[in-house]
Amino acid sequence: MQKYLDAATISYGKIICEFPSFEIYWQLGHVFDSLIDYWDIAKVEPESDIIIEKYLNRGLIPFPHKKDDIYKWPLWHDDYCWWAISALRAGEDFSELFGNKANWFRGISDLNWTPVYRTAPNVWKNVCTEPNSEKEYFKDAKPAFEHGVWNWIYTQRSIDNIPYTPSVPQVIGLIDPSDQIHPIQNTVTNSLYWVLMCRLYNITKSKDQGNQKGLELFKEQAENESNFFEAWINSTSNADSGLFNHIDDTTILVRERVGYYAGGKKDPNYKSGLTWSGDQGLVLGGLVARMQMIGEESDQYETLLKRAKYLLNGVLSKLIGIEGDILPWNNYDKNKDDRGAIGGDFNDYSTGTAVLMKYMLYAYDNNKDLKVFLEQDHFVAMVKRNADAVVLNKDWKPVSKDSKHYLAPFLKNTNDLASLLLAVRMGISES
Repeated sequence: MQKYLDAATISYGKIICEFPSFEIYWQLGHVFDSLIDYWDIAKVEPESDIIIEKYLNRGLIPFPHKKDDIYKWPLWHDDYCWWAISALRAGEDFSELFGNKANWFRGISDLNWTPVYRTAPNVWKNVCTEPNSEKEYFKDAKPAFEHGVWNWIYTQRSIDNIPYTPSVPQVIGLIDPSDQIHPIQNTVTNSLYWVLMCRLYNITKSKDQGNQKGLELFKEQAENESNFFEAWINSTSNADSGLFNHIDDTTILVRERVGYYAGGKKDPNYKSGLTWSGDQGLVLGGLVARMQMIGEESDQYETLLKRAKYLLNGVLSKLIGIEGDILPWNNYDKNKDDRGAIGGDFNDYSTGTAVLMKYMLYAYDNNKDLKVFLEQDHFVAMVKRNADAVVLNKDWKPVSKDSKHYLAPFLKNTNDLASLLLAVRMGISES
């Protein structure tokens, strides 16, 4: 186990050195989440000032579709959620670890979940109620299921005092049917929002009994997301595009997006067998947070627990590479016409390994039934093989930034860190 912790410390050192200069907002929030796990498991003092300084000086980036314009970032609803979740953990779950900096992170979390709450669940309503130049593009894109959030940067009006509000008028360059990131009910945004709202409810219920209005808001949003996922799971209108891709009776994986719109029009970028490891982790995290919310006495608990177990079986069945490492994605359609990354972005979706591993750690720490489940020999062997693969791959070098298979060392080191920390937390001994 010490070998894994030593390797994790090396990965951590590389990450924290690069954190101040890294420039992709959502990935910084994602990485921050794993840094929290390291500080907790390694029992070292958090380098909070580095995180806060970066957040306060996150700067400007050029908008990729309009080279002459500069936009403050983030650009997508899910970008906010990564920071909202990680900062919530720092400010609430690990408030003792972060000491007098915990309040900073509570504030950062508030600044990130608020614009998502105010815009993402209302995208379709806003499109329908306000005249705008995008109506022709949106006309066939009514969401298939109610209550879910929509990963499209549209808001009906500006939001005072909330930084970097998503909106459409500045980004007409994205209105392009060939764009692979167009209006969709995708798994990543909905599962992030589900995790976030369930955790906000759980924390508010346990720590702030006087905040009844907040409690009701978080409960409503968490219930809406739960209902969205239930509708997607139980839909029979498109058999090959349900949330769950059933491998066998006890093995499932979650799909990357809803494959069609309300009128039946298929999303042209949908692939029924395409699976992102990050989505598996996020849905697992949503199931765990939902189980915490409803309690073991609920008649829904066993159903959610069974889904979590079947999902983990799916990871073991379909997302393990030849060397024992977790694959960031897999496409196992019978007609494997596309082995490329989801959305065409190798770098972004290579983060799936770390997302999955940190939510397996979250499940291990926060649900006693899943802790027992993950301590079965075949899961222990999987985690060990993955950690060993990290240690053996210590001489990894990135390919050229011009390559379509470029993976930023910052993200590779985070994949390694998350994999090693799960092995350490589970008390797995090295070979």
